[in-house]
Amino acid sequence: DGSNLSSQRLLYFDPVGGALMEIPLDGSAPNAVPLPDTPGGQEFSLSPRGDQIYYTGSTWTAYIVPYSPGSVGPPVATVSGGITYRWSPDGAHLCYDRTFLTPTPHNSLFRCNPDFSGEIPLTAPYPDDDEADWGP
Repeated sequence: DGSNLSSQRLLYFDPVGGALMEIPLDGSAPNAVPLPDTPGGQEFSLSPRGDQIYYTGSTWTAYIVPYSPGSVGPPVATVSGGITYRWSPDGAHLCYDRTFLTPTPHNSLFRCNPDFSGEIPLTAPYPDDDEADWGP
């Protein structure tokens, strides 16, 4: 509800430091939560329940990790070449764009389950199909 800022935080990914930064909204000091294979990596997406994170490591491999404030669990590598992960509102699926490992040198959009089973292409590889999100 926004009334208790001492328990709320903003999350952002620090690609240089290779960490998920937790920034308390009450102005107290940020906390760095290291993510494996991340110096030079990019982007993350927090699940709707707030208990899992997808991120892209420095080797263009996507990882999923369990998350609780202040810590992450062991990473599981899922797919190569993916980026810009977006959870469905119910957390049952992800959409993402695959920048590499497509039939042509262009991005394509995909949908899959959180464990990357059931992956299906959503778009033909037109130039730069990327950064999609779920709509109503």
